[in-house]
Amino acid sequence: MLLLTGPAGSGKTPFVLNRLRQALRSGNQSVRLLVPTATLAQHLQNQIARDGFVFHRNLVQTLSDFVDPWAGELPQAPDAVVYLLVEEAAKRAGRPEFARVADTPGFYASLTAAINEFASAGCDSEQLALHLPDAPLAEAFLAVYKELDRLLQERGLSLRARRLECAAERIARDGAGGIGTIWMDGFHALPDPELRVIEALGRHADVTLTLDERDLTGWVRVRLEAIGFRLESLPRVRATPAIALVRAPNMEREADEIARQIVEQAAAGRPFREIAIIVRSRDPYVPLLRSTLARFGIPARFYFDENLDQHAAIRFIASAVDAMLGGWDYAATLAALRLAPRFADSNALDRFDFAVREQIPNASLGGLKALAEGPGSEALEHKLDALGEI
Repeated sequence: MLLLTGPAGSGKTPFVLNRLRQALRSGNQSVRLLVPTATLAQHLQNQIARDGFVFHRNLVQTLSDFVDPWAGELPQAPDAVVYLLVEEAAKRAGRPEFARVADTPGFYASLTAAINEFASAGCDSEQLALHLPDAPLAEAFLAVYKELDRLLQERGLSLRARRLECAAERIARDGAGGIGTIWMDGFHALPDPELRVIEALGRHADVTLTLDERDLTGWVRVRLEAIGFRLESLPRVRATPAIALVRAPNMEREADEIARQIVEQAAAGRPFREIAIIVRSRDPYVPLLRSTLARFGIPARFYFDENLDQHAAIRFIASAVDAMLGGWDYAATLAALRLAPRFADSNALDRFDFAVREQIPNASLGGLKALAEGPGSEALEHKLDALGEI
């Protein structure tokens, strides 16, 4: 097993990708490149595909996806479910220490984050109870953590750390499914659950792990050497990047300057995929950058979640439910129909719109169906019947 370390730009990722390319050229499919995030996995998949290779996407995947076949029958609880269960656990525990802050904004989010920190390090509520520190809120926190573990067990769910531990036990016992070579790249932190998986994989496959020299702390080095890793260091090969400070009178000009420099870089031959913009927060930068880059004709992918309530399909469903709860008020139902996917622009709906507005205020699904009758209105009648089914 090889532990490859070095500073950023020392060639750790190119080393791994070159080995993967060699395996693909020889037709070796018993290899895997494992990374910490789905975004990085997709990026590396695209990079290999641009080199002309055709391969199954599972050859480059996240560690979580890779261990899924060995992780047991308990699915991982989604983040939103964990948050809701922490809230329920805290209320059931009823600790007086949290009584004054239980309803304050952010309390349950902070509590969930703290529990996730312990769980990610492989410390469940039983282990925490064995090593509980002498702290003012330790007992109260442990009570909530225990209740959360119980609620997860009731619902047949588990946290990520528990799934990794199950996977490590099964891989150590049953093998890695015929996989002979594994590269792990892009990791910056290796808590106990991940290290157990790596140790299990090392018993059945040739494992290469890359780490930035800053992440190779004394404790991690000792653990990896105990597992059997051989250390190899790479010197920096990439030139130190130039840093330029640009002062702009306002945000709009700042965005224009960013776009101008990207256009210059692209004109000089640099692919757009090798250019990135890092912002302090989503708002107010992302909306401004989105419009500015579009105006300059710069293709961009934004790694930010969108508000679900602004999605067209969700707006339609929410409007339809509001109309139903309001007894099919004519105005509310008409607004919902205007949001229906692939339906908002039609002559039949325009005629229906005028007919309905003449009858406002009124409320009745039957009355709306009567107004929809006429030539070419079959789709409209079908849509009203579909709304009635809810």
